[in-house]
Amino acid sequence: MPKRLLSLVLLLVATTAWGDLIAVDMETGERTGLTPAEPLSVPDTIYPTHLRESNWSGETRLGLSIDDLGMVLKSWVINTSGSPEADEAARQVAFASLWQPAEYLGEPLDSQAELVVEFSIDTSADEVANALDEDWDGPEEDDWEPPEDLNNLGGGDVPKR
Repeated sequence: MPKRLLSLVLLLVATTAWGDLIAVDMETGERTGLTPAEPLSVPDTIYPTHLRESNWSGETRLGLSIDDLGMVLKSWVINTSGSPEADEAARQVAFASLWQPAEYLGEPLDSQAELVVEFSIDTSADEVANALDEDWDGPEEDDWEPPEDLNNLGGGDVPKR
């Protein structure tokens, strides 16, 4: 089966219920001391089979609620891909991801971020996978056979427990 690739695009926006008021310099209007949450690990997702086979592509934009330990507590669809299966696969990616929590003046805090999961088929990778599949005839025959007496490997008896 040809190998399909899933691209993952991340878009980060940090906000907090009270952080925006505290993190804004009242004179300049600029955020100060606020570091947005950043992904530490975002796992690959499984491209829903029937969508992959039909060459479907799309993207799901999710909103995330991230706690002060970097765990995703909630996710919601901001922009749907048009496929409930792809949207659910994107949410599974979000919940399995781990984040560096947002910080205000060095202290971790709860925040919100956005995660965009893009489902697309990399045709160049498909062409390579197809070429490899056509040239490969399976494993080569080997004359090796396992020993009949597994207790006599290497010339000595294996102690019994």
